[in-house]
Amino acid sequence: VLYLPSEGFDGFQARIRAWFDNRGISSAGVPLHMGAFAIVLNNKADFAELESELYEMRPKPKLIVIDTLTGMTSGIDQNSARDMAAFAETC
Repeated sequence: VLYLPSEGFDGFQARIRAWFDNRGISSAGVPLHMGAFAIVLNNKADFAELESELYEMRPKPKLIVIDTLTGMTSGIDQNSARDMAAFAETC
């Protein structure tokens, strides 16, 4: 899993640690990657950087969580079929 938080990165890491601690299990070997910075996915340079990082990741993520779409995009209308189709095509 690749989790891309648009805000609250440090707080999210603490919540993940607490979840494992609460259950008495180790996170060692769990393939959870977290983006450490907010990116703009509809910005070509930012997207290229993400694409490069994805290429290097092992194991390859089978799920990418974008949290939130509003925080990870700029200038798109989420209610516009055209804008969202263009975003989906990029992804």
